[in-house]
Amino acid sequence: MKEGTLYRHILRDSWRIAWKNPFLWFLGALSIFWGGVGAYSSIDSLFSRLQRSPEGMFGGAFPSIHDFSFGGLLTIGLTSFILIALLSVFIFLTASARGGLIYAIAERSEKKPASFRGSLQKGVQKFWPILGIGILARFDVVLSYLLLDPLSKLAPGTGVLIGYVLAFLVTTLVSLVFSLLAIYAIALVIFEDFSFTEAVRQACKLFARHWLLSIEFALMLYGLNLLVGIAVLVGLLALGIPFALLGILFTFLNVPGGFLVAAVPLIVLYVVFLVIAGSLFVTFQYTTWTLLYMKMWEGNPVSKVMRVTARYARIFHRKIV
Repeated sequence: MKEGTLYRHILRDSWRIAWKNPFLWFLGALSIFWGGVGAYSSIDSLFSRLQRSPEGMFGGAFPSIHDFSFGGLLTIGLTSFILIALLSVFIFLTASARGGLIYAIAERSEKKPASFRGSLQKGVQKFWPILGIGILARFDVVLSYLLLDPLSKLAPGTGVLIGYVLAFLVTTLVSLVFSLLAIYAIALVIFEDFSFTEAVRQACKLFARHWLLSIEFALMLYGLNLLVGIAVLVGLLALGIPFALLGILFTFLNVPGGFLVAAVPLIVLYVVFLVIAGSLFVTFQYTTWTLLYMKMWEGNPVSKVMRVTARYARIFHRKIV
């Protein structure tokens, strides 16, 4: 491979692998709930919504805390058990799917057979290290509570604004670094059979050797993510135009329930489109990072900034000489 074609090859191969292996989309769909930039944000928001829920939202499933009767305590116990069981299954599936997705991507990149069941089983075998890495990667949440929350409660002012911006930048950078370390550490657990501590240690070493390449690649994918978001929005608008015209026509003709006839299929179509598009793009993103990890672990790829800097340095040196 030519030195300047690293990113093009990774993006091209990632799209080919993601597009030609639809079973990866199911693993990608489960990995969405893990969150590429926030492992348990969905769970945190779930608990916050439960705490803010008005009384009676769950049909009296949660009795008053003062209800210490046998029936009340039994209801609380059963409800808590069900919620904990569902949450445990959710975490188990998302963590295992993430490991299985990375494993399947590597297998397909080397033209080896892979299946949804076999890949998920591989993730299940490495569940505990993957879960530990995911929890460790959410250190930025703790940092956010320590830095951003206290500043947001202070009286507005120039000093507070500057401090908040600096704290936000620090938190964002830490979040980015820990997300990259998590990807590398999980890959090391899957491919090299490292323990949790060894995988984290080797991931730190790998990032230290290729920190510029990693951040550069992350920024490139962030830009690509914005473009994909715009494309998805355009696609949703294009899908909605025929149904919107149909709804207007039914309303104009005073067709009973005409608006629902147009709205319900559109909502279903939107949900299906977003699920498929989201699963495909998450799979593509994981594929790019997995292939980049393989390049870094097996060789010594050079970042675009370093290549451009070296090229101009050589040109400048020739002109001086």
